[in-house]
Amino acid sequence: MRPPTPTDSTRYGCRSSAPCASSAATSPGRRVFPPNRLATSLRHAVAEILQRPNPARRHRTYPRVTKRASGTKFPRKTLDHKKHQTPRATRHPTHPPTKLTALVFDQGRIDAVWTSDITYLTCGEGDAFLCAIRDEHSRRVLGWSLADHMRTELVEAAVDAAVFIRAGNVAGTILHADRGGQFTSHDMAQVCSEHGLLRSMGATGICWDNAGAESLWSTVKHEYYKRHAFTTYANLTAGLDNYIRFYNHERRHSSLGMISPIDFEIASQPRQQSS
Repeated sequence: MRPPTPTDSTRYGCRSSAPCASSAATSPGRRVFPPNRLATSLRHAVAEILQRPNPARRHRTYPRVTKRASGTKFPRKTLDHKKHQTPRATRHPTHPPTKLTALVFDQGRIDAVWTSDITYLTCGEGDAFLCAIRDEHSRRVLGWSLADHMRTELVEAAVDAAVFIRAGNVAGTILHADRGGQFTSHDMAQVCSEHGLLRSMGATGICWDNAGAESLWSTVKHEYYKRHAFTTYANLTAGLDNYIRFYNHERRHSSLGMISPIDFEIASQPRQQSS
């Protein structure tokens, strides 16, 4: 006669019918990677664990972080390149903006250089376009906007949000971008002039000239966007808002000494005021 198959509780060392104390619901690993967030890299997890107040937790083993699917998966639609062509760079009435950064995006202080770009996303209702403004010293996303078009108003909304975060004190800040039609347009030149922003642009077709913005898109897509499926524009907007709050307030950045952009800006204020 075949012996009875052990239950999950006895197989994994728990004699009672109650769930194991080290289950995923109560595991410390769940507190490192909350279920509504995304799988962060191992070095971020180590930094999070080592900075906890209880040193005894540092010696515990944490469960492996795996991909989590959420919601119904929708087939990603391929873009019709004839329909969704990126506007060509338009000619400035006098001369095109020059590259003011010399590829040194972090110039040692907050609000020295901002970078911006537009990326393609999609949801169950169709294609979407995301524009963001990031401070290259603190790595903080200052403003962003999402729309079903990629007209100049998309960039203007992100710039206005970034200026609002800085309380309008942005005169002399360099806004670096590529030579997309939205950034070279007359309307964009007027918006930057009103806020005192200095426009800077890289060479046409050279992605390395806007490496700061491209780095942000890589992080957003690998850590959040590609791990979820979105049914509507509202669902996509809410998800991005949730992630960007995490990115600014909680996510640890190796370039900042494994602290969040908000914590970095708070720590940098006394030094910047004294200088």
